[in-house]
Amino acid sequence: DIYWIVQSGNENKEIEVLLNRYADLSEHINVHKTDPIVDPDLINLYTSEPVNDNSLIIAGNNRSRYIDYNEIFAYNYNYFSDEGVTTGFNGESLITSAIEYINSGDMPKIYKITGHDEITLSTEFEEKINKNNFILEDLNLTGKQNMPEDADCLLVAGPKKDFTVEECRIIEEYLNAGGKLLVYTDFPNLMNILEQYGVKASDGLVLEQDTSMYYADYPMQLMPDVKYHDITSSVIKSGLTVLVPVAHGLK
Repeated sequence: DIYWIVQSGNENKEIEVLLNRYADLSEHINVHKTDPIVDPDLINLYTSEPVNDNSLIIAGNNRSRYIDYNEIFAYNYNYFSDEGVTTGFNGESLITSAIEYINSGDMPKIYKITGHDEITLSTEFEEKINKNNFILEDLNLTGKQNMPEDADCLLVAGPKKDFTVEECRIIEEYLNAGGKLLVYTDFPNLMNILEQYGVKASDGLVLEQDTSMYYADYPMQLMPDVKYHDITSSVIKSGLTVLVPVAHGLK
């Protein structure tokens, strides 16, 4: 069931067309237009967040997901005109992701390594992971003999202390068995693991000399020229700008 939360007269045309297409594609999808003033109890059943007009609730037998209107449209802020500019429409990806989440069994799990004074991930970062149907869970390797069997990916986020030899052994065995690693760090023991995959860190920061390729007056705020690839296609199609602040080089 897709509940389209909107007061009469405030319907967004793009959302209406999209929801009609979903309903036409499958007899298992039912779209209900719900007035938040008339039926607040139904909304409160699924979310405690303030609900904007043209927001969506995707609900199944055991799971549900709330999609706020402000997530459906992508915006860039124009500092020259002092206004937001619509740059994309995320409705299809959000609804499809929600349907997959509701109908899925076990979702892939990302373990965030702890115990080395790692950085705190932003709320936006964690929400983005959750909305893409990943479970994010902390993991301290101290005293462990092996990686958890349900680990689909490891996240090492900016630790201030290096990993022990034993911790690196566990990670290496996990990677050698086909595991995946997302890492933000420059510590020696962990870099030794990355070098086995042909990646070596360079010393110092990357500074850009071309003034058109960095943000404002900060040559360490890089704005790279993103080349087309399956991984980058959505970024290019959306016309988004990638900002890479305070980066070091990788060979």
